[in-house]
Amino acid sequence: MRTLLFDTDPGVDDAVALAYLLSRPDCELVAVTAVHGNAPVATTADNARALLRLAGREDVPVAIGAARPLAQEPAYAPEVHGEDGLGGQRALLGPPTPPSGSRAVDEILRQSERHPGRLDILATGPLTNLALALLCDPELPRRVRSVTLMGGAFDMPGNVTHAAEANIYHDPEAADLVFAAPWPVTAVGLDVTLRVALEEEDIASLAASDHPLLAAVGRMCAHYAEFYRRFLGRRAAPQHDALAACALFAPHLFTLRRRRVRVERRGEYTRGMTVSLRGGAGEAETAVAVDVQAEEARRHILESLAALAEAGRR
Repeated sequence: MRTLLFDTDPGVDDAVALAYLLSRPDCELVAVTAVHGNAPVATTADNARALLRLAGREDVPVAIGAARPLAQEPAYAPEVHGEDGLGGQRALLGPPTPPSGSRAVDEILRQSERHPGRLDILATGPLTNLALALLCDPELPRRVRSVTLMGGAFDMPGNVTHAAEANIYHDPEAADLVFAAPWPVTAVGLDVTLRVALEEEDIASLAASDHPLLAAVGRMCAHYAEFYRRFLGRRAAPQHDALAACALFAPHLFTLRRRRVRVERRGEYTRGMTVSLRGGAGEAETAVAVDVQAEEARRHILESLAALAEAGRR
């Protein structure tokens, strides 16, 4: 059993990741913390609450987090995820739910104190919330079992610039703090996430589900797949964030290499680049996903989502 805090910026693929986490009987989801990224933080927090409500999991608290990066203006991705962050589906998910009033940094610290040495963190957006929590309490890494993040492009080009992947590019200073901190980090980046996608038939099957969250996810993925058509040559929805979740619960699907990772913060053309440096004694290392069993991972995600639908029928 993993005790998990999900730091996220929903986001279509974040929504799939959330559904995946809710499907896992070995996942105790104790909190969701929202951050700026795919949309403004007020939107991503509302999206998280709406998705949890569809799943009947309003018991999971949603804390609102950073509205902007540490050292630059925020940037969003309406062309990828829609203006609402959910592929134009947010209005169909019901009226906005009241915010809890809790703040992401407080929630991260509170859960780490409640579950010392047992808390796993999954981060699928810019890493601003985690960086702020580190700055507030440098002892935080001692209480966290692991950090798994979707971010980086290690041996391939980025998807915002040639050098940088979106989650890292949207707050390089925060990402550098997270990579340098003394806690176990696993990075699942574009090197593997672009290789695992839901195909048109998978998306259609989800959209036809009798489970309200899965049906909504299917409709969102249809929007996402249309965006990716120009890059993949077909309508398919890469599973960046769900694949990061898989690294926690199905690590056998991945090949990992230990690297000392830092983030370029000053380069005129390389800001946000994840750089693998030569290791130094005692310096933090990251387990970087360099390969994935792509078809097995796709099946694993779909089977997990099917289990969520089956559990909803009981």
